[in-house]
Amino acid sequence: MFLTGLRCRGGVCTVAGPGGEEVRAVEQNGQLLPAPTDGPSPVAGEQIFRPEPERAPLPTPGGPPLPGDPPPERRAQVRMDRDTGPDAAVAHTYHAVFSPSEFPYKRMSALDWANEDESLALFDASRRPVTALGASARRPDYDAFWGSVVVDLEPDRWVPLPSVSSDARLLEYRTDPPTRPDALQFGKDGADNFFVRATSTGAAGGRRRLIWLTDAPQAYFGGPIPEARLDEEPRTLLRPLPPRLKKVAHGVLDALGIVPTARAPLRSVLDPLVAHFRAFDTAALPDGASDSTYRDIALSRHGVCRHRSYAFVLTALAAGLPARYVENELHVFVEVYLPRVGWRRINLGGAALDDRLVGGDDKPAHRPAGDDGLPRPAQFLANATPPDHRLAGGEGQGTGRGRRGGAGAEGRVSGVRVDLGALLDGDDHAAARRGDRIATRVSLAIDSRVAYRGDTVEVSGRVVEESGAPAGDLSVEIYLDGSPGAERVSETRTGADGRFAVVALVPPSLALGSYSVVARTPGDRHRLPASSRLR
Repeated sequence: MFLTGLRCRGGVCTVAGPGGEEVRAVEQNGQLLPAPTDGPSPVAGEQIFRPEPERAPLPTPGGPPLPGDPPPERRAQVRMDRDTGPDAAVAHTYHAVFSPSEFPYKRMSALDWANEDESLALFDASRRPVTALGASARRPDYDAFWGSVVVDLEPDRWVPLPSVSSDARLLEYRTDPPTRPDALQFGKDGADNFFVRATSTGAAGGRRRLIWLTDAPQAYFGGPIPEARLDEEPRTLLRPLPPRLKKVAHGVLDALGIVPTARAPLRSVLDPLVAHFRAFDTAALPDGASDSTYRDIALSRHGVCRHRSYAFVLTALAAGLPARYVENELHVFVEVYLPRVGWRRINLGGAALDDRLVGGDDKPAHRPAGDDGLPRPAQFLANATPPDHRLAGGEGQGTGRGRRGGAGAEGRVSGVRVDLGALLDGDDHAAARRGDRIATRVSLAIDSRVAYRGDTVEVSGRVVEESGAPAGDLSVEIYLDGSPGAERVSETRTGADGRFAVVALVPPSLALGSYSVVARTPGDRHRLPASSRLR
């Protein structure tokens, strides 16, 4: 997109419009993030967001796929199934509505409580108002996103909207066709599900394109785990379990060897919980099942993303950890509240399925400032992970997950074809305009120079600044570069010492031939991009 007449100040870029200055882009990590320019009508395959139904959706997930692409769904209750084996080979669709895209971690439904029948529910459905703060309220420790959806508005009826984070803020919004300033009201419920409605006085009914600028704490996506105790968790966020379920959950904690005393270190509970629920497989539940689906799932360690997230949340609540079950049309993950940090997204993995991306064209991928710093057992690392979603025409097919599946280890990717030469040329141009950004260097080592399709290769190296100081907490992309072009096969981050190590999968569909392994860092707002290839 080519933007003219922009005036940028404090990371916010505006143009003069009929009603005054209009925000058209924001600057983030040295790049310009333009506002969406979609018109009022939905594009091919796009979902329409409508008011909440008069009758709540069925609580049981899964089942045979419905014909066509279902409308966006926010569920007020989830009753877990026992179908923990591999799902049928059915393509699942993910709608990318944010830029940069948080694929596959869009928040559509968040649940934070449990009923006596072991179903998950919403503790507090009341809505609190959300006010647009203005783009100038952006913070350096928050990441910005543009959202764009088509909504059918009716006066005083709430329309569920997706969000990128539990603590996401609303900065700016506009509609097409335009509405009066008092026409829309935004809100959140007790689990930070996001809503919009037309006011009865604003004359904003009908179909409109809603475009909004939001930002979210970088700490939600990753970063250090604080040194804290369980009794530092805010009691207002702890959701009590019903007596029978609480007894079952404490039996699960005993079986896992977790003792959640009030003064227990947070990590003495969180780390073993994450390690356990990331080590699931997709086998069927054993015969001789008990009267508790939750117990059977938790102790068998069988299930895809929805099963492990469901069982994790119940166990975490019993241990005194505020936790939420978060789902969209493709994937389920969890959130845990960390004292002095806030809510943290945690991906527990899942199983590989086919997926179809809609709306992913020309959207850059969101890159968290740090990983979650939590255990990653072998079963988690072996799972398939999200492919890059910048697909021609806005949709595509690839290795995926699904709410009946689930994303695996973050950072493992394959099948992403790129013009590596053009990418590195862009890095050279960035270096030529370096400003006050620090130059970096990338070194690389691999464990084997011969590998077959489907094999894994251990790739390691280090990123340092021009002074020789370690360049910690930088994203690193791993490419195989050969005759048909370059393919991105993995992604990781550097540690505090600037070192990185990752296991990259040689794509089974890769053409036979010789390939170079290239490591590249895109840099960040303080450090320039660089690669291991000599230029």
